[in-house]
Amino acid sequence: MARTTYLVDDDTGVRKALGSLLELQPDQIVRDFDSGEAFLAEAGELEPGVLLLDLNMPGLNGVEVLKALRARHRGKFTILILTGMGNIPDALGAMRGDLFGFIEKPCDAQSLFDTVDDAHKALARDCTPALPGQTGAGVGRHSVASLPGAAARGARHAPPRQALTGR
Repeated sequence: MARTTYLVDDDTGVRKALGSLLELQPDQIVRDFDSGEAFLAEAGELEPGVLLLDLNMPGLNGVEVLKALRARHRGKFTILILTGMGNIPDALGAMRGDLFGFIEKPCDAQSLFDTVDDAHKALARDCTPALPGQTGAGVGRHSVASLPGAAARGARHAPPRQALTGR
């Protein structure tokens, strides 16, 4: 089954490089958008997927896109913040609850693959209907720390989600 990853970054080189890397993975469909506005214009029609979202963009920045997604499409996308800045957990404050994790640019290819794969697994769990005896509509979000291999990749805690350095 194909898995869709959306890249939202104003830097064409970053979008093309990350997109080319991700497309090396089996069953991966990658769609890229050059702005938060372009992504939000299509978000309602898009299939659920993993969203790699740049934090610093002209126009709507990553935080503004997160707020719009929270209001209109909460739970449809598993969101990874993609940024070249440090100290992201503090900068995002209350938005952290809507995030799966963080990836600092630049990151190595294997960390990117592993992190996006973990995000797709979390999305699949979130979209799984409740089994008899379970409460709620699905199994809920999990931090990257609870997923296989997270500690080995150098993931560090940033409750309630896991911060990833890509190192």
